[in-house]
Amino acid sequence: MIQNDTFIKEINDLINMCLGVFFSGKIYKDNENSKNNKIYRELQNFISDGKINDGENLYYDNIDLNDTEYLQIGLSFYRALNDLDDKFLHENDFSRKEIKIGIEDLLDAYNINFIGEK
Repeated sequence: MIQNDTFIKEINDLINMCLGVFFSGKIYKDNENSKNNKIYRELQNFISDGKINDGENLYYDNIDLNDTEYLQIGLSFYRALNDLDDKFLHENDFSRKEIKIGIEDLLDAYNINFIGEK
């Protein structure tokens, strides 16, 4: 349990650092004026329905690398997943490792690298 708590904290720290650097620490919130609200709401519905992989696919199928709001939505999506308990993730064919990989892939897509060359 301690190891998993450490991994959860590591993922949260990564997300919080990215949100802090790019969005003053704020996760994405439902915003009527945003053209991206539909994607955000659909992602939230996929999480609620336990269709996490479908949500991740939807996100990457619609990602707009010229729109940093999509980065904020992606980080908020992975933050919401990391807040779920292990049982829910397991029952819905997802893992903490996949959350971390998803964040890393998202950062790579936006050419964000905090640690230098890979």
